[in-house]
Amino acid sequence: RNNQVSLDIIKVLIEACHRDLNLFSKYVVRILNMVLDTKDVQLINLTCETFVVFANYHDGSTLGVDSELTVDYERLVQKFATFYDPSDNDDQQTTQLRYIGQRAMHAAVTSPALYASDFATQVELIMPPLITALANIGHPVDSTKTGPAPTNIHTGTVDKNTVDLLATNTFVLIFNKANGSAVRATLKPLFTFFDTNQKWWPSNLATSSMELVLDSLQPQFRYMLVSELLQQLESSKSGGENYMNEKSASIITTLDRLLNANIPLVGISVLEVLNSLFTHLVKSLSGHMSSSDTIAQQLDPNHNPDSEEMTIEYAVNHGLVHSIGGLASQIYYQNQLNDITGYIITKLRVGTALDQVDGLPVVQYRRIALKCLNLILSGTKQTAETDDHDNQAYPTSVSLDVWIPAFGLLTDRQSETRVDIADALIRYLDETSKNSDEEAELLSSGGSASGAAACQRAAAALVVEWLDMIADFYGINRLKEYIDRIKRERILAREYSSVFLPETADRLAGVSSFEDVERGNTKTVECFVDRHLIVEIFSKDSPLRDEEDTHGLDLESKLYAEWGSEVFVSHERSFRIRTSRNMDDLKPKLTIPWSSTDYNASIFICTSCKDSFKNPKIMVVC
Repeated sequence: RNNQVSLDIIKVLIEACHRDLNLFSKYVVRILNMVLDTKDVQLINLTCETFVVFANYHDGSTLGVDSELTVDYERLVQKFATFYDPSDNDDQQTTQLRYIGQRAMHAAVTSPALYASDFATQVELIMPPLITALANIGHPVDSTKTGPAPTNIHTGTVDKNTVDLLATNTFVLIFNKANGSAVRATLKPLFTFFDTNQKWWPSNLATSSMELVLDSLQPQFRYMLVSELLQQLESSKSGGENYMNEKSASIITTLDRLLNANIPLVGISVLEVLNSLFTHLVKSLSGHMSSSDTIAQQLDPNHNPDSEEMTIEYAVNHGLVHSIGGLASQIYYQNQLNDITGYIITKLRVGTALDQVDGLPVVQYRRIALKCLNLILSGTKQTAETDDHDNQAYPTSVSLDVWIPAFGLLTDRQSETRVDIADALIRYLDETSKNSDEEAELLSSGGSASGAAACQRAAAALVVEWLDMIADFYGINRLKEYIDRIKRERILAREYSSVFLPETADRLAGVSSFEDVERGNTKTVECFVDRHLIVEIFSKDSPLRDEEDTHGLDLESKLYAEWGSEVFVSHERSFRIRTSRNMDDLKPKLTIPWSSTDYNASIFICTSCKDSFKNPKIMVVC
């Protein structure tokens, strides 16, 4: 009872004097450490409640400064962490202790002291009970069903589901608070747990845990999870380049799920990830596959392995190929799809005369690359079908120019290669034609056709209005008469945009777009401005030509220059005014032939006029 009263006093003292907590925080931590050694569940529960209050107010400013406090605080967190018993014992006392431990971990994660001192050390103490709880749940974690963290339940009413739910919420919270290097520090104990306890395979736990991490991380740090998994994949190869192990299979399965999860990975280096995945794929297949049929079987999404070994091989090979396809499902910059496709096409080694590439027969090597290419095209199709606004800001199809280097394979000496590249091209052209047909169908519909025609009439009318303005400004009567005639003809033929007509000005103020002004008018412009006549008027009848251009030939050549041509570019060059002589030679300078300071005895010569002066002041005036 005395201990209970002492803990109540400490808790009230912290709440009342939290501004001065640093004056007695060391002694609070020591007392809590002592009470935890009593092994009394009621006292341990009160200690946890006191620690929750302490963690809420303790900013950690004295951690790292006071070494004794730092050691005692880390020991206290470690004691709470050990209360989570990983055994299958589900009696009431064990469940209560597990809840107490998880509640203390939640308090430590929400405390400002987590980032105040050695973050990595605290995380290594906090993460093991959280991961152990996830592993003991017995089913993949669903982050959408975690719910709020139940931190205010009395230990007498606690059950296993409450403990698991609290552990999951704390797991989500610690990754949500992580930023920058803290992400790597938080992932490290997670990977260590899978390595130490051999929990990589089956991959359900690892994959579901990583998906939970991906959902928990702040969007700007999600790409770091992919980078860390790729580093783990590099270190998982047993015996040199042997990828056929449980850890590699689990990591690749996880990467497959993450890259195809339709969750943006802003900041990811797409080409670096692509290069890493393709390199791993080729090395994996070159070490275990020998025939085209076997490779095709391994890459077949409908393949059903009949043994544990074949399951791992299938998870590695198919997972890598499918991960490459997933890179095309999210668009982060303008030329991403072209860059991804171009990278794979360069891997086709069109001009090589080698029989083997990277340990694989060249036919099989190209088949692997084309398989990746087909999945990338499938990924672009899925991207085009999504409603993601960010993706729609960039092209969702591959340019035909990217395919040109691959056309040489259509005449390759190997018939298998010719068939494979032809199949890939047909697939690409089919998708392209479907997109074109959809666009044509869209344009042929009533509303879309009306909008396209309205845009064309508006663009053509804009040219006429600009020429009309130029004619009025410079007083070019011949141009004014010609533009007025063009405008009358278009208006009579309903080819002129009503946007520029006075009677539509008031109506335009009440509509959302100028297509609404001419809804139903699908006529396009057929009466265009005569460029040759306009050039003739400008070069002969306008005051726009230079004084030296007497006959207007120079202006005429400029007006006939095609956009983007060398002639056009030469006319666009800017010129700077510069002197033809070095002005430094014209500046007056003092020439003192003798070192004497007697002006009467010295003669000064002006470098400009070469006259002699005895007084330098007179020379400066000169």
